[in-house]
Amino acid sequence: MISKDSALPDFEARSKKAIFWLRFFFIGLAVLAIPTEIWIASTPGSDNYFGELLKGFLLSGIIGIFAPFAILSDIAGTRAQISGDLIGLGFAINFILLFVHLFVTSWITVHMFCSWLRSAIREQSRFTETNYPPKTATVLALAPIIFPAFHYQIFKDLFTRQKESLKKNNLEANVIPDWMLRAIPVLGVAIQVGWSLGLFISKGHIAIRVISLLLCIALLFCYTKVIKAITANLSTLNSLPASDTPSVPSDEEPHHEELSEEAVTRDENS
Repeated sequence: MISKDSALPDFEARSKKAIFWLRFFFIGLAVLAIPTEIWIASTPGSDNYFGELLKGFLLSGIIGIFAPFAILSDIAGTRAQISGDLIGLGFAINFILLFVHLFVTSWITVHMFCSWLRSAIREQSRFTETNYPPKTATVLALAPIIFPAFHYQIFKDLFTRQKESLKKNNLEANVIPDWMLRAIPVLGVAIQVGWSLGLFISKGHIAIRVISLLLCIALLFCYTKVIKAITANLSTLNSLPASDTPSVPSDEEPHHEELSEEAVTRDENS
């Protein structure tokens, strides 16, 4: 059975996957990080939040392995004991999910985003030359720390090329506000700084981490809008008649006409 996405152009199908995984990662991060914040804030220990987080990951793995035995043991215990242990088990499971989310889901999300980015640039290259080839754009998009600035440059270049291509065909381009495009590097850097302060300096800086989570949701909104607008412009370009695409060189037409005239002359002489 053919899936729904298989009938779509490559860049459209990949854009849907990229948006899904971006939403899944950022929203999942917020959902899993909030109870983690509550657990660490209410647990006495080191002032180092990163150390507490690593300890939580380690303990959650151990508790997760022995969880079935702990539950069977609690069945014979008091109700208060069961309640306390189940709360601890719930936080342990949350730590496991957060660990998987950070170190597995994040890589899937990055892969889906880069896959869409490469396909979008390849499609745009059918109409105009871009400043960033697919491989170069992928490398820059993965650059540590400064990748939001490269995302801004790549997106800006794509929008500029798309406007040029659509204007030649008397078509309007889907655009987003300039402030939203500029917000990507600003939010991206602010989130990284906020999480660095919250993770490595003090676990008491919960406000910084909460603000960083909220900024993640704002960044998700910007990325979603950008991906949708770029994909919509590519869909418009892709729907143009074959004669409007640059796939067939124009200098071949007179050659075909000349051959057809010679064929007519031979037919008349015969």
